Amino acid sequence: MIKDTSNKYKKRLINIICGIIGFISPVLLKIPILSLINTASYILSLDYYNEDSNIWLDIMIMVLVFRLLRKIIYYFIGNIKHTIVYEDGSKYVGTTIPFTEIRNGSGSAQWTNGDKYYGDFKDNFRTGDGVLIKVK
Repeated sequence: MIKDTSNKYKKRLINIICGIIGFISPVLLKIPILSLINTASYILSLDYYNEDSNIWLDIMIMVLVFRLLRKIIYYFIGNIKHTIVYEDGSKYVGTTIPFTEIRNGSGSAQWTNGDKYYGDFKDNFRTGDGVLIKVK
């Protein structure tokens, strides 16, 4: 396989960006969340102790925002069509697992002997609906 070393740097960059946004998110989201908690506790007549520096709420917000952003970014990256040319000359055009060369989703493969496959892949294997055209 032809390796693209820039993929690991792209993955790290996305994680850093999501981490920074996740780290800042408690400042942006804490006031509305605390006001909702206070309102709900007032309506339900609960005795809620409002501490503005609640570290667990901050950590929960950071983790949730980080994971949500990463899932959204990976979803859009994963649905982009990639072209992979292997060393033996075979070729794949279709979706892959983000930052890997693992065929996943719909695509087409062409081998050096002329055989072609159009259809679904799961973890590099042909699966689901597809058409295999063999050349004699």
